[in-house]
Amino acid sequence: MNSNQKKSAIELLARTGFFAKGVVYVTIGVLASLYAFDSGGAVAGGKGAIQTLADLPGGTILMAVLAIGLAAYGIFRLLLGIKGSGESGVKELVKRVARIASAIGYAFLTYTCIQALGLASGGGGSSKKTYLGEVLASDGGPWLAILGGLAVVGAGLYQISKGVTNAPSERLNTSEMSANLRIWIIRLGRLGLIARGVVFAIIGGFLVKAGLAVNAAAAKTTGGALREIAQQDYGAILLTAMALGLGAYGLYMIASTRYRNITIS
Repeated sequence: MNSNQKKSAIELLARTGFFAKGVVYVTIGVLASLYAFDSGGAVAGGKGAIQTLADLPGGTILMAVLAIGLAAYGIFRLLLGIKGSGESGVKELVKRVARIASAIGYAFLTYTCIQALGLASGGGGSSKKTYLGEVLASDGGPWLAILGGLAVVGAGLYQISKGVTNAPSERLNTSEMSANLRIWIIRLGRLGLIARGVVFAIIGGFLVKAGLAVNAAAAKTTGGALREIAQQDYGAILLTAMALGLGAYGLYMIASTRYRNITIS
């Protein structure tokens, strides 16, 4: 396979993954919005969103599509993490570790889709916290959890800064869009990055708490972070804002399927 074929293959992985990731985030946003307005719904993360989609008419086909897409995105992130950008230093190391960690996260979501298809046994639903418990029980495990939590908080703040500074405009091939489409996709991206950054910061904070308490149960996923927001004063308003933001991020990712610039070092 020559370099152009490799680039095309990686772009296909990325764009397939953007679509699947977008569907999951839109579902998380819709479910949270319905919950905030007492219209059903649920405060759920990626796993809960996938389980909801699996119960829809045509859920089997949708699960197959999502399994392929999420696996593709995980492979894409893993390749980016392994390959890197060719730079050196702490910042590059952090990016590579974050991409590999992201790949692992999407492997869990892919497995959830495979379970929904009946192609794998259950029992893996709490595996993230099971693994965290094993880490915390090891020598130096609590410190590793604390450092990991701080890294997730940093990733969240980084995403918020990207949303504030209009980073989505740098990631898209805007020359192929109409003026109005460009404005709206960039707005969706900015809102989505800020909302996702807030969720990441909360997740990271609870991971630090889990490390300090040496208690895996103190950690939270996306669903747990949203539930924490819902329990605050004016929780319904805050949850609605977050739901809209995460839904916006999902739409931005779906738009990225067509318009995202994919740089492969």
